[in-house]
Amino acid sequence: MTTPTESSEPQQHSAGAPGDVPAGRPVALERLAVLVGTWDMEARFEADYFAPGTPAFTARGGRTVFEWLAGQFFLLQRFTAGSPAAPSGLAVIAAATGDADAFTQHYYDSRGVARVYRMSLAAGVWRVWRDAPVSGSATPA
Repeated sequence: MTTPTESSEPQQHSAGAPGDVPAGRPVALERLAVLVGTWDMEARFEADYFAPGTPAFTARGGRTVFEWLAGQFFLLQRFTAGSPAAPSGLAVIAAATGDADAFTQHYYDSRGVARVYRMSLAAGVWRVWRDAPVSGSATPA
Protein backbone atom coordinates (compact mmCIF):
# COMPACT_ATOMS: atom_id res chain seq x y z
CA MET A 1 0.00 0.00 0.00
CA THR A 2 1.33 3.45 -0.84
CA THR A 3 1.50 6.33 1.58
CA PRO A 4 -1.46 8.74 1.18
CA THR A 5 -0.62 12.08 -0.37
CA GLU A 6 -2.36 15.40 -0.01
CA SER A 7 -4.37 16.04 -3.18
CA SER A 8 -4.40 19.85 -2.88
CA GLU A 9 -0.97 20.07 -4.56
CA PRO A 10 -0.81 20.18 -8.37
CA GLN A 11 -0.59 16.63 -9.67
CA GLN A 12 2.81 15.54 -10.99
CA HIS A 13 2.82 12.62 -13.40
CA SER A 14 5.65 10.37 -14.43
CA ALA A 15 7.00 10.72 -17.93
CA GLY A 16 4.84 8.90 -20.44
CA ALA A 17 1.89 8.40 -18.01
CA PRO A 18 -1.56 9.54 -19.16
CA GLY A 19 -2.64 12.88 -17.65
CA ASP A 20 -5.58 11.32 -15.80
CA VAL A 21 -3.42 9.00 -13.65
CA PRO A 22 -3.12 10.56 -10.18
CA ALA A 23 0.30 10.98 -8.62
CA GLY A 24 -0.93 9.69 -5.26
CA ARG A 25 -3.90 8.42 -3.29
CA PRO A 26 -6.09 11.17 -1.75
CA VAL A 27 -5.82 11.23 2.06
CA ALA A 28 -9.63 11.46 2.37
CA LEU A 29 -9.95 7.83 1.26
CA GLU A 30 -8.49 6.69 4.60
CA ARG A 31 -11.79 7.68 6.28
CA LEU A 32 -13.62 5.01 4.23
CA ALA A 33 -11.58 2.17 5.76
CA VAL A 34 -14.13 1.86 8.61
CA LEU A 35 -16.72 0.67 6.07
CA VAL A 36 -14.65 -2.26 4.74
CA GLY A 37 -16.26 -5.58 5.55
CA THR A 38 -19.69 -7.22 5.51
CA TRP A 39 -22.66 -5.48 7.11
CA ASP A 40 -26.23 -6.56 7.81
CA MET A 41 -28.66 -4.12 6.24
CA GLU A 42 -32.20 -2.98 6.90
CA ALA A 43 -33.89 -0.70 4.36
CA ARG A 44 -36.98 1.34 5.20
CA PHE A 45 -39.24 2.65 2.44
CA GLU A 46 -41.91 5.29 2.96
CA ALA A 47 -45.43 4.81 1.56
CA ASP A 48 -45.59 5.68 -2.16
CA TYR A 49 -41.80 5.29 -2.52
CA PHE A 50 -41.94 2.82 -5.42
CA ALA A 51 -45.23 4.03 -6.91
CA PRO A 52 -48.36 5.87 -5.76
CA GLY A 53 -50.37 3.67 -3.43
CA THR A 54 -47.54 1.32 -2.42
CA PRO A 55 -47.39 0.79 1.35
CA ALA A 56 -44.46 1.61 3.61
CA PHE A 57 -42.31 -1.40 4.41
CA THR A 58 -39.01 -2.45 5.95
CA ALA A 59 -36.78 -4.93 4.12
CA ARG A 60 -34.76 -6.98 6.60
CA GLY A 61 -32.08 -9.55 5.89
CA GLY A 62 -30.10 -7.42 3.45
CA ARG A 63 -26.35 -7.43 3.23
CA THR A 64 -23.77 -4.86 2.15
CA VAL A 65 -20.14 -5.68 1.39
CA PHE A 66 -17.47 -2.98 1.08
CA GLU A 67 -14.05 -3.78 -0.38
CA TRP A 68 -11.21 -1.84 -1.97
CA LEU A 69 -10.54 -2.15 -5.67
CA ALA A 70 -6.85 -2.99 -6.22
CA GLY A 71 -4.81 0.19 -5.65
CA GLN A 72 -7.33 1.44 -3.04
CA PHE A 73 -8.42 4.51 -5.03
CA PHE A 74 -12.02 3.20 -5.21
CA LEU A 75 -14.24 1.52 -2.62
CA LEU A 76 -16.72 -1.00 -4.05
CA GLN A 77 -20.09 -1.55 -2.38
CA ARG A 78 -22.27 -4.54 -3.28
CA PHE A 79 -25.68 -4.73 -1.68
CA THR A 80 -28.81 -6.89 -1.51
CA ALA A 81 -31.85 -5.48 0.23
CA GLY A 82 -33.30 -8.75 1.52
CA SER A 83 -36.63 -8.25 -0.25
CA PRO A 84 -37.59 -8.82 -3.89
CA ALA A 85 -39.41 -5.46 -3.80
CA ALA A 86 -36.19 -3.55 -3.05
CA PRO A 87 -33.26 -3.28 -5.46
CA SER A 88 -29.87 -4.92 -5.17
CA GLY A 89 -26.86 -3.26 -6.68
CA LEU A 90 -23.32 -2.00 -6.85
CA ALA A 91 -21.74 1.36 -6.05
CA VAL A 92 -18.25 2.68 -6.73
CA ILE A 93 -17.06 5.32 -4.24
CA ALA A 94 -14.19 7.75 -4.91
CA ALA A 95 -12.75 10.92 -3.38
CA ALA A 96 -14.60 13.98 -4.73
CA THR A 97 -12.56 16.33 -6.86
CA GLY A 98 -11.93 19.65 -5.14
CA ASP A 99 -13.67 18.79 -1.83
CA ALA A 100 -11.58 16.98 0.80
CA ASP A 101 -14.69 16.30 2.94
CA ALA A 102 -16.85 14.67 0.24
CA PHE A 103 -16.93 11.59 -1.93
CA THR A 104 -18.67 10.65 -5.15
CA GLN A 105 -20.76 7.48 -5.33
CA HIS A 106 -21.65 5.98 -8.73
CA TYR A 107 -24.72 3.81 -8.07
CA TYR A 108 -26.17 1.00 -10.23
CA ASP A 109 -29.07 -1.27 -9.27
CA SER A 110 -31.09 -4.30 -10.37
CA ARG A 111 -33.86 -2.08 -11.78
CA GLY A 112 -31.46 -0.63 -14.35
CA VAL A 113 -31.08 2.63 -12.42
CA ALA A 114 -27.72 4.45 -12.66
CA ARG A 115 -27.14 7.58 -10.56
CA VAL A 116 -24.33 9.73 -9.21
CA TYR A 117 -24.56 10.70 -5.55
CA ARG A 118 -22.46 12.86 -3.24
CA MET A 119 -21.40 11.24 0.01
CA SER A 120 -19.78 12.25 3.29
CA LEU A 121 -18.48 10.25 6.22
CA ALA A 122 -17.65 12.26 9.33
CA ALA A 123 -18.03 11.78 13.10
CA GLY A 124 -19.53 8.32 12.57
CA VAL A 125 -22.32 9.59 10.28
CA TRP A 126 -22.56 8.40 6.67
CA ARG A 127 -24.64 10.71 4.44
CA VAL A 128 -25.57 10.08 0.80
CA TRP A 129 -27.52 12.63 -1.27
CA ARG A 130 -28.32 13.60 -4.82
CA ASP A 131 -29.07 17.11 -6.02
CA ALA A 132 -30.24 16.10 -9.51
CA PRO A 133 -34.00 15.92 -10.07
CA VAL A 134 -35.59 12.64 -11.06
CA SER A 135 -36.44 13.00 -14.74
CA GLY A 136 -38.35 10.51 -16.82
CA SER A 137 -38.51 8.00 -13.98
CA ALA A 138 -40.97 7.06 -11.27
CA THR A 139 -38.06 6.10 -9.03
CA PRO A 140 -37.26 8.68 -6.32
CA ALA A 141 -33.70 9.76 -5.58
